[in-house]
Amino acid sequence: MSDFAAPRPAPVPGYSPNGSLAFPGGAALTEEAAKAKADMYRQLELKWIAVMNAVPSAEAGKSRKVRKLVIDGIPASVRGVVWLYLTDNKGRRMPGVYGQLSRRKVAATKEIWADVQTRFPDQPHLCEAEGPIMSILQAYLSMVPDTIYSYGLALIAGNLLLQTHDEDAFWTFVAIMDRHLRGYFSPTARLLEIDSILFERAVISSDKALAARLFDDFRVPAAEFCSHWFTTIFACALPPSYLPRIWDTIMFFSDPTFILRLGLAMLKLCRPFIMDAARCHSGEDARNYLIRPPLTVFPKDPDSILSIAFSLKMKEDELKKLRPKVEAQLKQRHPLRAPSGSMRS
Repeated sequence: MSDFAAPRPAPVPGYSPNGSLAFPGGAALTEEAAKAKADMYRQLELKWIAVMNAVPSAEAGKSRKVRKLVIDGIPASVRGVVWLYLTDNKGRRMPGVYGQLSRRKVAATKEIWADVQTRFPDQPHLCEAEGPIMSILQAYLSMVPDTIYSYGLALIAGNLLLQTHDEDAFWTFVAIMDRHLRGYFSPTARLLEIDSILFERAVISSDKALAARLFDDFRVPAAEFCSHWFTTIFACALPPSYLPRIWDTIMFFSDPTFILRLGLAMLKLCRPFIMDAARCHSGEDARNYLIRPPLTVFPKDPDSILSIAFSLKMKEDELKKLRPKVEAQLKQRHPLRAPSGSMRS
């Protein structure tokens, strides 16, 4: 018996009974085009079911076939299951652990509760005192007690819960933390400073004019916006409807430079404003714009953001060689202050 069964028929995003198919920011399609789009959607579902049964999850990150499917897209109907697969859920899940730990109160419980009530006002099922965001974060902070809570953890947990149920969301959360984020929430937050420094170097290398404007003229260090972008995996900045598609790639690409690549794409979208002296007058203007870009900045679909990210020239090998040198330099300094729950946005 296969581990992954074919999904039940699910509504195709944007499909309406009147024969048109409208996607966010796009024009309505004719009935014929809508049916073709629906067929493509169903075929993509079946391709994912087939590859999940053919390629072990532990080997998914090395599979060209899986990589191509990630680039093609993950249908909403199977996204939660695919995320579990891409993060090798079987290799890390421990039965009974989530149920046991999710009921434990932690030092940050009050801070988590305050964020839960304000971050997802349109999702009442998430905004409960004993709700799934509280459960996931209490379980994780109990399992990894040296984690320093900040609002980004609530944003990540809440957005995972919009794709799957609480225990699957928890183990996906664990995988994301292990692969990308745990060092951002450590007592020293050293990884956050390392990645901010590397990101600044990447900007200088790829766009000297923008780097001069932002880092020299405005004196806005990359850490001032990377601390929001990276610790929320861009949930603080992207339109909510775009986030799942961007996170599809986060689930697959485990290379630490991939988050930097997404950051460069975000910066490119914000570049016209920052470089426009008539609109951007100060470092504060630039900082606020980067942390919370207006919706008008974004292209009509999230795949366009990914296209920008993949097309950017980034000297990844140089950044990888630079990483241990930056880390060694930082270790010689005094320990850094951790990101606290008071880091609000």
